[in-house]
Amino acid sequence: MDNQRLYAVISDIHANYQALVAVEEDAQNLAQEERLGEPRFVCLGDVVDFGPQPNECMDWVRHRADIVIQGNHDAAAADRLYIPPVHHDINRDYWPITLWTRQTLADNHKHTIREWKPKRRTPPGLRKFTLFHGRPTSQTGRIEYGKQATRYIQKLHTRIYYGLFGHTHCQGYFVEGKSTTFLTCPDVVNSDSDENWQTVPVGSWEPLPNGRRKAIFNPGSVGQPRLHSVLVPLNIARDPRAAYMLLLVGSNGNSRFQFRRVDYDVDETVRQLRENVRWSENGKRPQEGNDILKDKDSPSGLWDPDKAYLKEMLREMPERLEQLVEETLIPTLEGRS
Repeated sequence: MDNQRLYAVISDIHANYQALVAVEEDAQNLAQEERLGEPRFVCLGDVVDFGPQPNECMDWVRHRADIVIQGNHDAAAADRLYIPPVHHDINRDYWPITLWTRQTLADNHKHTIREWKPKRRTPPGLRKFTLFHGRPTSQTGRIEYGKQATRYIQKLHTRIYYGLFGHTHCQGYFVEGKSTTFLTCPDVVNSDSDENWQTVPVGSWEPLPNGRRKAIFNPGSVGQPRLHSVLVPLNIARDPRAAYMLLLVGSNGNSRFQFRRVDYDVDETVRQLRENVRWSENGKRPQEGNDILKDKDSPSGLWDPDKAYLKEMLREMPERLEQLVEETLIPTLEGRS
């Protein structure tokens, strides 16, 4: 008899607790219906930032996830309050929510984040897998297209056949030797794009690629799903439902996977953003004479444009944070941008 183990692979929660608990419930219900045992959760990073409930999401991950990878937003949130997050590849437009997350996140959660590794090779129960956030060689690098993915699939260890990664928020996978980008999509459409891509189903089991052909999978984003760039010109409706992946690993080589999309209480997450994401002037401020924003602290001793930008942003922090919430974060959750 084949011993099977069920994993729920999640990534890019981004402090969206409502989406996270909906994913947990969906995975548990399916496991019970199909008698697959209790799902083990694997998290591929970016637990926090962008969303309104970073501490609640960290509590959940610390108690429920068996394996956790550090994402670039996690690392940025665990950094000192007034360090420009540019080194973690955080776009300047999002710095207000990153600083708010640093200000809000509990110290014990920051300590936990610093202990997470950006990559795990052959973790217990997943001996043919490598887990990483962006690329096998970079926490912040992106894998978005089939031709590009081939280079990184070839960098996997000789005895590793599969990779699990996140970062792009786009649900799909790539197979060695194919330039095809396999994507979940609400509609079956034809494309004149030069990029070779193909739609894959949601909610049905598919066999893991075999025959010594390696593959890497992106479960999509729990808290902030996005539409892949090859689909944007086709006017395809955005799917704002929480995304994740189920992985059923068998000992006799008959492993399977399926992509999932889950409805959740978007209105509650929006309410939390509007009511709770506020900049507190009572937070720790740099002390005179020990101001980490001073240009003398830059490695070269020269004027640092990132610190200059951060100083300017802090003067208008309440307004900039509210603008980011209303004009970017909420529309993204609602599938309007």
